[in-house]
Amino acid sequence: MPGDPTLDEVLQEAYASASPDKILIDTISIYYDGLVDGEDNPAELYLFNGENSTTVSEAGVPMLTARIEDGAARKAGELVTYLGISFKIVLAPMNNEPVASAMLTVDSVGREMNDALEAAAKGGKAIEVTYRLYVKGQETVGPQSLPPRKFVFSGAEAANASVNGRLAFLAIGNRAYPFDSYRPENFRTLQFG
Repeated sequence: MPGDPTLDEVLQEAYASASPDKILIDTISIYYDGLVDGEDNPAELYLFNGENSTTVSEAGVPMLTARIEDGAARKAGELVTYLGISFKIVLAPMNNEPVASAMLTVDSVGREMNDALEAAAKGGKAIEVTYRLYVKGQETVGPQSLPPRKFVFSGAEAANASVNGRLAFLAIGNRAYPFDSYRPENFRTLQFG
């Protein structure tokens, strides 16, 4: 992973050394148009894997306070509270699908989240999932993988207090290849006429 420009130095060191003092914390946030907080402001549902929490709620739910990146669409640069709910991401298989997709399973889902995801799926609204990676002790600095990975969550199904569905990259199949524009300064032999 060294040399990856999307990872900061702390995360590159954690990957390279596998040091026990560099604990990685996986987080996701879930958003769709119409998801609001108690004051009718756009909201996101912030989740982390439940390990290495910074606090615990009165109900015994692990919580993590961490800073969102400055370029975020909502709560940019602010501290947010992630709820400790177990989730699992299974990477996309090696096949010839035009848009590779991973699988996301969120366990111990409350009735509210189940209803919200079901309403979004039935309403045809895109459910955006953002994956951020933090290093323990650096949570208030911001995520160590920038920019965060953004996905579209589709095919949501709920069963036995779990929700699972597919994660696909945002519009990656709609990008032109190659990503370069044919301009005279890059391709000097092009003729314009």
